[in-house]
Amino acid sequence: MRHLDPLIPSANAGVGTALVLEAPAGSARAAVLDAWLDQARNEGRRTLHISGNVDQRGIWAGLDQLLWSVVPGVRQRAPQLVERHAYELCLVLPTLRREIEIKNPCLTDVANDEEKVRNYPNDRAYRSLHGLIDFLDTWNTLDSGRGWAIAIDRFDECTSLVWRFYAELLRRRGERLGLTLLLAVQPGGRAESTRCFEPNLLSPSIHLDIPSGSTADSEVSGAEAARVAADLEARIGDDHIEWSLHIPRLVSLWQRSASPARAWPWLVRAVNEYDHAGLYEAAVRFAPALEADLDALHASDPGLHALAVLNLFFCYAALGQPERAHELLVTHGLPKVRDPQVLVEIHYFMGMLFARFLRRRDLERADEHLEQALALVPRLDVSEARRHFLNVFLRNGVAYVRFRQGRAEEAIALCDSGLRELDVALRPGEHHLHRSVLLYNAAQVLGALGRYDDAITQLTRAMRLDPNYSEYYLERGGLLLRAEHFEAAEQDLLRAIELSPPYAEVWTDLGQCYRACGRMAEAEQAYSRALDLDPRVALAWIGRAEARAASGELELAIADYTAALTLDPAQPLVLAGRAVAHFEAGAAREAVADLDQAVHLQPELPELYQNRAVALLALGEVGRARCDLDTYLQLRPDAEDRPEVERQLLDLAA
Repeated sequence: MRHLDPLIPSANAGVGTALVLEAPAGSARAAVLDAWLDQARNEGRRTLHISGNVDQRGIWAGLDQLLWSVVPGVRQRAPQLVERHAYELCLVLPTLRREIEIKNPCLTDVANDEEKVRNYPNDRAYRSLHGLIDFLDTWNTLDSGRGWAIAIDRFDECTSLVWRFYAELLRRRGERLGLTLLLAVQPGGRAESTRCFEPNLLSPSIHLDIPSGSTADSEVSGAEAARVAADLEARIGDDHIEWSLHIPRLVSLWQRSASPARAWPWLVRAVNEYDHAGLYEAAVRFAPALEADLDALHASDPGLHALAVLNLFFCYAALGQPERAHELLVTHGLPKVRDPQVLVEIHYFMGMLFARFLRRRDLERADEHLEQALALVPRLDVSEARRHFLNVFLRNGVAYVRFRQGRAEEAIALCDSGLRELDVALRPGEHHLHRSVLLYNAAQVLGALGRYDDAITQLTRAMRLDPNYSEYYLERGGLLLRAEHFEAAEQDLLRAIELSPPYAEVWTDLGQCYRACGRMAEAEQAYSRALDLDPRVALAWIGRAEARAASGELELAIADYTAALTLDPAQPLVLAGRAVAHFEAGAAREAVADLDQAVHLQPELPELYQNRAVALLALGEVGRARCDLDTYLQLRPDAEDRPEVERQLLDLAA
């Protein structure tokens, strides 16, 4: 294979970038990767040859090997680093759950299936990916810092979560880690597998015409696949840790066997397990095969069919695919499910689709489905405690509809009555999660009405029930910030940061808090952390620009305003902010240009004309300045500075 080596650039040539090799999978492609890694090793870099084969290694194939290559050393030399990132590490390396403790679990983590009424949002998984990047970055500073060359075979077969991890690793820390990636994909597999990467970090594809090869699994006969699958099932039993590792392999083996229906329970478990972990992008990988077999599954096992419908719904809804979720319930839920307890859930989900998620909202139809669900509850064969819970749960959905209808007081009353009912009907330790969600919902309604103190009170009650849920601290911190209780807001936001893998929203709010307090250096740091995590957050760019401008860092402020405007050019106030920075930097003409755009976007805003008049006067354009001052007074006849502006107009006329 030596004659192929010159076709692959030196591993050091693209530090902070990814090379993409498009070539048929097999031993010949693997040899090319090994040759590239040998070259990198000779250049003194750490090397890894990783497989993205999900069927063999599970949903974290492509990432698990990277982490296992460093975790033993970290546990020995920096155990506190493993402790700090235990949540993220156990998510990707589930066998670690047997050895290390995840501190500060919230009720979403520990609630049993009956009481679990809240799943994580999809971006929770992204937070964990960022936490793992921080983990590797910190370890790199403690270790040799020799740089990395990582070759990932079958990268196009990885889950989209693994694609996102490497895209973010390269963007955030590629240069600092001395990282170069070589991503091997099938011919034509580049576009989809690299869609998360910043284009400037990707080198042009390398195309090699080499022999394709078979994989071990493709050579297994149907009978052998069934034997291996049965042995694996017997070995892992009901161990959910082992399930999370081996579900993809079991699905693949049974699908290739003479008994493909034996894959159905594992397909349902795949969607269920990964849904509950907040890994919807992994769950949806199994959705097409499961949905294609729903009719056959219904004929064979109606109970498993109903569970499949519910879990597919969770997956589609969390991924922002409400139309797909609606079609599922209309086609496979309402007409086929006969279990009244499941029908209660389906009607509730239909109500939420019409009230919250579908592009065309229909609050009347949402109400109808929630009423149908409530009508089923008295006839259910459940305990009285469960019946009370379902009544309250469904009325909580009605409360949301009332809020969307503009009937906020009714919404709050429904939440309050539900809490009273649960307090009377349930034992103190039951349904803490749902009680906290009811309180949170009431707080959201109160906050939307501007009743911040009442909202804070309700959130505080929710946090007593679920004291480790980061989002509650984020929410209360935001309310405290709006109420100008800055010290308390800071404490809540710092606690939110402590309780979760990193996310941009909380760091942005912390920046807002510091800026409101006049702590500009700390604000700049908080905004910078937010932008490191997600450079698409316009508010963080704007906030950092304001903080830098207040500190006299005008060129940096202008750059940040420009970044915010790149995300959304139609922001008149951001244009006005950049205009002020331009003017203070001595660039009056650029200030006028920005204010011209701002006035075009929002011609009714008086301050734009007054600011432009100042810049125009600096350029000697007295006539235009007078017109702008006149317009300012016309738009704001009760302006406090009216006498001063009128005197200025007289002076200019003279």
